[in-house]
Amino acid sequence: MKKCDYNMQKKWLVDEERIRRTSTSLNSPGKGWYLPHHPVFSMNKPNKTRVVFDCSASFKSISLNSQVLQGLDMMKDLPGILIRFREGKVAIAADREAMCYQVFVNPTDRDVLQFLWWPQGDLDKNPQHYCMTVHIFDVWSPARTIFELKGTLERNWNDAAKEAVSNFFIHDLLHSS
Repeated sequence: MKKCDYNMQKKWLVDEERIRRTSTSLNSPGKGWYLPHHPVFSMNKPNKTRVVFDCSASFKSISLNSQVLQGLDMMKDLPGILIRFREGKVAIAADREAMCYQVFVNPTDRDVLQFLWWPQGDLDKNPQHYCMTVHIFDVWSPARTIFELKGTLERNWNDAAKEAVSNFFIHDLLHSS
Protein backbone atom coordinates (compact mmCIF):
# COMPACT_ATOMS: atom_id res chain seq x y z
CA MET A 1 0.00 0.00 0.00
CA LYS A 2 1.20 3.46 -0.78
CA LYS A 3 1.06 6.02 2.03
CA CYS A 4 -0.44 8.50 -0.42
CA ASP A 5 -3.55 6.29 -0.94
CA TYR A 6 -4.27 6.35 2.78
CA ASN A 7 -3.58 10.08 2.99
CA MET A 8 -5.84 10.70 -0.02
CA GLN A 9 -8.69 8.99 1.85
CA LYS A 10 -8.04 11.26 4.84
CA LYS A 11 -8.06 14.29 2.52
CA TRP A 12 -11.39 13.14 1.05
CA LEU A 13 -12.83 12.77 4.58
CA VAL A 14 -11.73 16.32 5.42
CA ASP A 15 -12.94 17.77 2.09
CA GLU A 16 -16.34 16.10 2.50
CA GLU A 17 -16.55 17.32 6.12
CA ARG A 18 -16.74 13.76 7.44
CA ILE A 19 -13.90 14.50 9.86
CA ARG A 20 -12.61 17.66 11.44
CA ARG A 21 -9.41 18.59 13.16
CA THR A 22 -9.73 19.09 16.92
CA SER A 23 -7.67 20.22 19.84
CA THR A 24 -6.45 17.67 22.36
CA SER A 25 -9.01 18.77 24.94
CA LEU A 26 -12.36 17.05 25.25
CA ASN A 27 -15.66 18.84 24.74
CA SER A 28 -17.33 16.49 27.23
CA PRO A 29 -14.94 15.65 30.11
CA GLY A 30 -14.92 11.96 31.00
CA LYS A 31 -16.38 10.98 27.62
CA GLY A 32 -13.51 10.50 25.20
CA TRP A 33 -12.17 7.66 23.10
CA TYR A 34 -9.45 7.38 20.48
CA LEU A 35 -10.15 4.96 17.67
CA PRO A 36 -7.42 3.00 15.96
CA HIS A 37 -7.70 2.93 12.18
CA HIS A 38 -6.15 0.98 9.36
CA PRO A 39 -6.43 0.58 5.58
CA VAL A 40 -8.61 -2.08 3.99
CA PHE A 41 -8.25 -3.26 0.42
CA SER A 42 -10.59 -5.26 -1.76
CA MET A 43 -9.49 -7.57 -4.54
CA ASN A 44 -12.65 -6.50 -6.40
CA LYS A 45 -11.60 -2.83 -6.18
CA PRO A 46 -7.78 -2.88 -6.43
CA ASN A 47 -7.48 0.90 -6.84
CA LYS A 48 -9.53 1.75 -3.76
CA THR A 49 -8.21 2.12 -0.21
CA ARG A 50 -10.70 2.47 2.63
CA VAL A 51 -10.01 3.80 6.09
CA VAL A 52 -11.60 1.56 8.72
CA PHE A 53 -12.04 2.65 12.32
CA ASP A 54 -11.94 -0.19 14.84
CA CYS A 55 -14.64 0.28 17.49
CA SER A 56 -14.02 -3.23 18.83
CA ALA A 57 -10.38 -2.51 19.72
CA SER A 58 -10.03 -2.61 23.48
CA PHE A 59 -7.99 -0.81 26.10
CA LYS A 60 -7.93 -2.37 29.59
CA SER A 61 -10.65 -4.81 28.39
CA ILE A 62 -12.97 -1.95 27.32
CA SER A 63 -13.94 -1.14 23.73
CA LEU A 64 -16.20 1.57 22.36
CA ASN A 65 -18.60 -1.11 21.11
CA SER A 66 -18.85 -2.55 24.63
CA GLN A 67 -19.87 0.84 26.06
CA VAL A 68 -22.69 1.81 23.70
CA LEU A 69 -26.16 0.48 23.05
CA GLN A 70 -26.66 -1.43 19.83
CA GLY A 71 -30.10 0.03 19.15
CA LEU A 72 -33.23 -1.61 17.87
CA ASP A 73 -33.12 -4.21 15.12
CA MET A 74 -34.80 -2.13 12.42
CA MET A 75 -33.71 -4.28 9.48
CA LYS A 76 -36.40 -5.65 7.25
CA ASP A 77 -36.71 -9.40 6.86
CA LEU A 78 -34.35 -10.43 4.03
CA PRO A 79 -36.48 -13.37 2.81
CA GLY A 80 -39.46 -10.99 2.55
CA ILE A 81 -37.40 -8.50 0.54
CA LEU A 82 -36.25 -11.28 -1.81
CA ILE A 83 -39.79 -12.61 -2.29
CA ARG A 84 -41.15 -9.11 -3.09
CA PHE A 85 -38.19 -8.58 -5.43
CA ARG A 86 -39.37 -11.52 -7.56
CA GLU A 87 -42.95 -10.22 -7.91
CA GLY A 88 -42.44 -7.67 -10.70
CA LYS A 89 -41.01 -7.96 -14.19
CA VAL A 90 -38.51 -5.09 -13.98
CA ALA A 91 -35.77 -5.37 -11.36
CA ILE A 92 -34.36 -2.34 -9.57
CA ALA A 93 -31.29 -2.59 -7.33
CA ALA A 94 -29.57 0.31 -5.61
CA ASP A 95 -26.82 0.76 -3.06
CA ARG A 96 -26.53 3.87 -0.90
CA GLU A 97 -22.77 4.29 -0.97
CA ALA A 98 -21.04 5.11 2.30
CA MET A 99 -24.37 4.97 4.14
CA CYS A 100 -22.93 5.65 7.61
CA TYR A 101 -21.06 8.68 6.28
CA GLN A 102 -24.40 10.24 5.32
CA VAL A 103 -25.58 10.51 8.95
CA PHE A 104 -24.01 13.21 11.11
CA VAL A 105 -23.10 12.64 14.76
CA ASN A 106 -24.38 15.06 17.37
CA PRO A 107 -21.45 17.41 18.20
CA THR A 108 -21.72 16.52 21.90
CA ASP A 109 -21.03 12.84 21.05
CA ARG A 110 -18.01 13.34 18.79
CA ASP A 111 -15.42 13.01 21.58
CA VAL A 112 -15.88 9.22 21.49
CA LEU A 113 -15.00 9.20 17.79
CA GLN A 114 -11.54 10.76 17.97
CA PHE A 115 -8.43 9.48 16.25
CA LEU A 116 -4.85 10.48 15.56
CA TRP A 117 -3.41 11.04 12.09
CA TRP A 118 0.27 11.43 11.33
CA PRO A 119 0.91 13.98 8.54
CA GLN A 120 1.91 12.19 5.32
CA GLY A 121 2.13 8.95 7.35
CA ASP A 122 5.36 10.16 8.95
CA LEU A 123 5.52 8.69 12.48
CA ASP A 124 8.44 10.99 13.33
CA LYS A 125 6.06 13.97 13.23
CA ASN A 126 3.58 14.83 15.97
CA PRO A 127 0.14 13.35 15.32
CA GLN A 128 -2.83 15.57 14.52
CA HIS A 129 -6.08 15.11 16.45
CA TYR A 130 -9.31 14.56 14.51
CA CYS A 131 -12.85 13.46 15.23
CA MET A 132 -15.56 11.98 13.07
CA THR A 133 -18.51 14.22 12.28
CA VAL A 134 -20.45 11.29 10.80
CA HIS A 135 -21.20 7.76 11.90
CA ILE A 136 -18.79 4.95 11.18
CA PHE A 137 -19.57 1.27 10.93
CA ASP A 138 -19.94 -0.04 14.47
CA VAL A 139 -22.54 -1.87 16.60
CA TRP A 140 -25.04 1.01 16.56
CA SER A 141 -24.67 2.12 12.93
CA PRO A 142 -27.25 -0.24 11.33
CA ALA A 143 -29.98 0.98 13.70
CA ARG A 144 -28.98 4.64 13.36
CA THR A 145 -28.66 4.70 9.58
CA ILE A 146 -31.88 2.73 9.02
CA PHE A 147 -33.69 5.12 11.39
CA GLU A 148 -32.43 8.12 9.34
CA LEU A 149 -33.24 6.48 5.99
CA LYS A 150 -36.76 5.63 7.15
CA GLY A 151 -37.24 9.19 8.43
CA THR A 152 -36.05 10.65 5.11
CA LEU A 153 -38.41 8.43 3.14
CA GLU A 154 -41.34 9.27 5.45
CA ARG A 155 -40.69 13.03 5.15
CA ASN A 156 -40.92 12.63 1.37
CA TRP A 157 -43.81 10.20 1.54
CA ASN A 158 -45.18 9.19 -1.84
CA ASP A 159 -45.98 5.84 -3.43
CA ALA A 160 -42.35 5.18 -4.37
CA ALA A 161 -41.13 5.99 -0.85
CA LYS A 162 -43.79 3.74 0.69
CA GLU A 163 -42.58 0.82 -1.42
CA ALA A 164 -38.90 1.63 -0.93
CA VAL A 165 -39.06 1.68 2.86
CA SER A 166 -40.03 -1.99 2.97
CA ASN A 167 -37.44 -3.06 0.39
CA PHE A 168 -34.22 -1.73 1.93
CA PHE A 169 -31.81 -4.07 3.69
CA ILE A 170 -29.56 -1.61 5.56
CA HIS A 171 -28.32 0.43 2.57
CA ASP A 172 -29.25 -1.91 -0.31
CA LEU A 173 -32.53 -1.57 -2.16
CA LEU A 174 -34.08 -4.51 -4.02
CA HIS A 175 -37.35 -3.75 -5.75
CA SER A 176 -39.28 -4.86 -8.79
CA SER A 177 -42.16 -3.36 -10.67
